[in-house]
Amino acid sequence: MAHITSGMTRGRPRVMPVSRRLGIVAAVAVGLLALTGTDVLGGFTGTVADPGSTVGSGSLVLSDAIGGQTCTSSGSTVSSDGAVCPASPYARALGSTATTTVSSVGSVAPSAAGIAPTESCGVQEFADSSSAAADTGLAMGGTTYQVPGPLGGTAVGFNGTNGWGETLEAFDDPTTYSIAAWFNAPAGSTTGGVIMGFTNAQYDSGQSNWDRLLWMDPAGQLEFGTWTGNQPTTITSPGTYNNGARHEVVVTMSDPAGPGGPGGPGGPGGPGGMTMYVDGTRVATSPNTTSQHYTGYWHLGWAPMTSGWNAAGSVIARDAYWTGSLANLAVFPTALTRRQVATLWGQTTEAGYAAAATADGPSAQWGLQDTGTTLYGGPIADVTGNTTTFVDASGHGNTGTGEGGVTPGAAGPLGGNAASFDGATGTVQTATGYAGPQSFSIAAWFETTTSGSIVSFTNQQANAGQADWDRQIWLDPQGHVVFGVYPGQVEELVSPGTYDNGGWHFVVAEVSPAGMELYVDGALVADNPGVTSAQVFDGYWHLGWSNAQTGWADPPSDNYFTGSLAQMAIEPSALDQAQVIALYRAGTVTSYAKNVVAAGATSYWPLTDDNGAVCGNVGLTVQATHGAATTCLYPAGAGACPAVSAGYLFGGLTAGMVLPPPGASPTTLTVTTGSEGLPADAVGLHLAMGLAVSGSDGPWAATLVHDNGYVVL
Repeated sequence: MAHITSGMTRGRPRVMPVSRRLGIVAAVAVGLLALTGTDVLGGFTGTVADPGSTVGSGSLVLSDAIGGQTCTSSGSTVSSDGAVCPASPYARALGSTATTTVSSVGSVAPSAAGIAPTESCGVQEFADSSSAAADTGLAMGGTTYQVPGPLGGTAVGFNGTNGWGETLEAFDDPTTYSIAAWFNAPAGSTTGGVIMGFTNAQYDSGQSNWDRLLWMDPAGQLEFGTWTGNQPTTITSPGTYNNGARHEVVVTMSDPAGPGGPGGPGGPGGPGGMTMYVDGTRVATSPNTTSQHYTGYWHLGWAPMTSGWNAAGSVIARDAYWTGSLANLAVFPTALTRRQVATLWGQTTEAGYAAAATADGPSAQWGLQDTGTTLYGGPIADVTGNTTTFVDASGHGNTGTGEGGVTPGAAGPLGGNAASFDGATGTVQTATGYAGPQSFSIAAWFETTTSGSIVSFTNQQANAGQADWDRQIWLDPQGHVVFGVYPGQVEELVSPGTYDNGGWHFVVAEVSPAGMELYVDGALVADNPGVTSAQVFDGYWHLGWSNAQTGWADPPSDNYFTGSLAQMAIEPSALDQAQVIALYRAGTVTSYAKNVVAAGATSYWPLTDDNGAVCGNVGLTVQATHGAATTCLYPAGAGACPAVSAGYLFGGLTAGMVLPPPGASPTTLTVTTGSEGLPADAVGLHLAMGLAVSGSDGPWAATLVHDNGYVVL
């Protein structure tokens, strides 16, 4: 706006009888697949349930080719020629892709199919099952869920190169403690590796202190060490355990002067010191009672001890990362007695071992029975408090930067999050400037109890020095929604109703050759067919701020916004009423996002970035190709997918796709992922992204799911 004049217009898969034929499912491999089975190409067979039915039986088997191996639907299991499906984790770089092909190899064809994420966004966890349940472990790098484990349970595999678990809870200088773990090292391995360690920093770099280390040396002997004064003190098992078998190790440190030590609260009495038990038998001791004094974190399968730890009679590992599998790791705030150790070793089932360990009062307990489908969504190291970047999920890179009092993670509409604005300094300024659109739509969800500005377009990126400003939406002092443009004079549309009631409302404001229109909560509330353009200038979008107090007929009480904003988008044309209603009734943030992007959004700020900001920095597209036809299943509609952009959302999506009939060429699925803007402490985490493809026929449907897909951040 400039040179103002006035003017104003106011199912879990199962075999079941069917009266037709039973649909089945293909599993889409997105990342790590850990599905096993023995029935290859078995398929579901329909039987006649209704004596009056004349339809015979048939089988529908879908085949999924991944990385040179074939996974097939088979009864209620998935197998891959008798082997485990291969892993296909993604890199964090935007544009990381993988493909899988889905074919029909049964006797009947699917009649319909859909694809959906299996989880909402979060990071794969190693659950802490202690009574405090506070020290969640997070999967990092090369780790594999659900490998065979001890006592009839499972374990987590570590690749010896970059895989480990990072715990979240800081422990204050444990002096009397025990560590218990089941481990398996490959037969003949000569690299060794760390089973558990304690350091003063999270992640696998930047440590200045590390001790309380349990590792295997290159000869296969187990070693336990603490840092005493200016040198390490270690104890070593006489036997070797790099034999491909599963073993249990328990190490204890008892400080007579420390809590839980002999003579201390809960201590069993005795002189104290270091003790190692392997498979229930005591194999090594030391009178040393000292560990290094610092606050730190436990690490599973890694510690930085490959130099500086050559105590007398000890040998360091060649690799700080563990190669093999680990299960039933626990840390106790006391030195376990021989009887307690014997009780643990005497357990014959996974459940029994877990219960016995719990009875000993662990500070943290990681069974590593996890499947990768239970997600952690809380704060993560330095990612917490990243409040300055708001992703553009349109694929056009117009990132928003938070200024002043803007806080992510507020409760938002459509089951998602929002950003809250303090009404005094909070605003989001966009990174990219471009020519002001003449035909456009602005969409936004807002919640407020007072007057203030929702969005604006000005010729300056900062909130000062503007010479031109229009394409603005605000609430006036009475709570009416106002939309203003300046095609040579002030033009405003004002809603008859008021919306400063603290509830969530949806506004769409647009200009096109058909005129100027204002929608609130899906209904057209004001229009002016005579206004078909806005002011001509290049500029930037501002969220939560405008310059509407200067020169407008019905200005807000404040240029800043007080309340919460979410799901804000700029479309390059006017949305029709059906599109506006579809957005308003979307129901979920995923459905809303799909419609916004399908309409060709030039900028889209969900503002759902949570306090950890991990999920908001990761994107996903899924594209299906069948014959000559290409369809973007997620997040857009017909045609090829746009470039993947951080901020595409997870959960609730069901997109239709074509599954081929028996003997036809396969449908190829291309999954593109990636992340941007993540701090170093998030790199290496596993963000869950499992997908499922569901087939159906009539009222019957079944679904097989690859839950363990992940993006390596």
